[in-house]
Amino acid sequence: MYLAVSNKAALAMQLIGILVVVGFSLTSGIIQHQVIENPSQYATTVIQHLSQHQFGQFRCLIINLVPNNNSSQQFEQLLQSLPSNVISQYIIHYSFEVTYTNLPHKPSLIIIYLDDEIPQSTKQLFMTFYILDTNSYVMVLVNLTKPELMQPINKILTRWRFNYVVYVSTAQTGPKVIRVDYSGKAEENLTEYPHPAQLFCSNVRNMHRRIMAYTVTGSRRYEDLLWMRETARYINATPRLMPSPCSKTEPTECRMKLFYSKGLEISMDQFHFSRLLPQFYRDIFYIFPEAEVFLVPKGRLLNIAELFVKPFAWEVWATLAVVLVVVELGGLAFPRQFMNDPVMYLVCGFERGTLHAASALERYTFLPLVVFFFLMTNVYETKIISFLTEKPAIGDVKTIDQMIASGIKIKVNMQINLKVVRDPLIGPHLINSTETVVRMDGVSAYLTDRSSAKDAIRLLSNYDFQLNRPRYMQLKESRRMQLFSFWVDDQSPLREVLYYTQKVFFESGIMYYWEQEVLAADRSDYSASTVDIERGVEFDDLVPAWVSLGLGSLLSGTVLFVEVAVNAFQQSRISSRRVFCE
Repeated sequence: MYLAVSNKAALAMQLIGILVVVGFSLTSGIIQHQVIENPSQYATTVIQHLSQHQFGQFRCLIINLVPNNNSSQQFEQLLQSLPSNVISQYIIHYSFEVTYTNLPHKPSLIIIYLDDEIPQSTKQLFMTFYILDTNSYVMVLVNLTKPELMQPINKILTRWRFNYVVYVSTAQTGPKVIRVDYSGKAEENLTEYPHPAQLFCSNVRNMHRRIMAYTVTGSRRYEDLLWMRETARYINATPRLMPSPCSKTEPTECRMKLFYSKGLEISMDQFHFSRLLPQFYRDIFYIFPEAEVFLVPKGRLLNIAELFVKPFAWEVWATLAVVLVVVELGGLAFPRQFMNDPVMYLVCGFERGTLHAASALERYTFLPLVVFFFLMTNVYETKIISFLTEKPAIGDVKTIDQMIASGIKIKVNMQINLKVVRDPLIGPHLINSTETVVRMDGVSAYLTDRSSAKDAIRLLSNYDFQLNRPRYMQLKESRRMQLFSFWVDDQSPLREVLYYTQKVFFESGIMYYWEQEVLAADRSDYSASTVDIERGVEFDDLVPAWVSLGLGSLLSGTVLFVEVAVNAFQQSRISSRRVFCE
């Protein structure tokens, strides 16, 4: 009973605590909302809120659009109310020349103050906003009762497609806050200051089925196409693959063509440069560092001659030959001491008489050699039988030097990879080819990027079903490891969305699942009759046996013919001597 009462009391205390916290939060929100009397105080509240909820250093860029760099009372009040101990402030005049080095290209908040007088020239301001990131928060303090004042700045922000733009009125009457949409039109007029957390709303979160255009020059990666399609569905846009303006051009020239093209959001071509320039900060980098790798064909099967030589290394063959030659020469030098022919006895086992009846020299010479050749012939027979069961292949190429020494030609698209032609090591061995690694010829080597090589090796189009192994292997050595990036339009507000979806699809394993879909689709193209899972012994597998039988028969016939010829010649000489003597 006491435990039940204690649990109820503890639960009641927790509920009271929650109500007190919620009530205090609501009360403080109302008080905070009530004490805001002018736009300067509201801007200060927004800065404090954003600085508390942002990771890293909060950078606030304040642009004064008052001509002659004058300042009004509201502007001075805004500057004095900024919490300088929390944020980094950058206060500039609209005529200030902004570069990629003197100011942060993506401030946490951009505050634009515009008085009742329109600046005569906004050319420098136009270039300033070109350098700044289009996903920065932009708050414009302007008299909203005079629409002609907000038109010049609204035109610039709309031209560069800034995503988060709000106008806060400096007048006492009329709307206090105006949100604009993707095209710069007023989307919502607020008569009260909203909570800072609800002030900035993304214009690309719902694109209302507008076109999201992308392009690609080279081969289309299935994962990248799905990345674009799912991103478009996430923001309610319509994905559309557009023709690429690049064709057989340098990367720098291609980027310029992409820059002057209209309507493209991103290019799925992978760009890489020797150094990263500041203006490349809008690019989205590939997940992994890329490198060029070589795909080389696996070693071919041994031919018949190589098959019979393969069981022993050349050092062993040389040793056997030397031993046999020395013994044979000894037999020829001492014919009366050797009853049996050394080669025929040790290798083939043919004997004219047993070792019991042989001389002491023959016994001492042949006994250790009989044991030695017995072991060698058994090893040789075992290896030959194993080769008949599973045909061996020559050694695989494992290094770039071995590939060059073997004389294998390397296929590469020289129109895209121009620098590889000037490589002194592999340049003379290159063949210009537009073939992809989806279906390789099995003879030439291929130079491609690491991510493509990983998938190409596992495709069934590059699989040898007769030998039950892939046709190609990737060399461990690589060249030109570098970072690849996707070009994103300077005016595109979709950069953050694309980066977010790329990160989510990779970390969740969805991109890996898409890669497996590609392999599954490739395997479905091959029917069960095409893939020979089990195969028995065929006639071609017994060719070495027929060759050995033929060679043995030919050698035996040759020896028989020589012996018959020698005996006939000796008999004829004996007969001629008898006739001469008579």
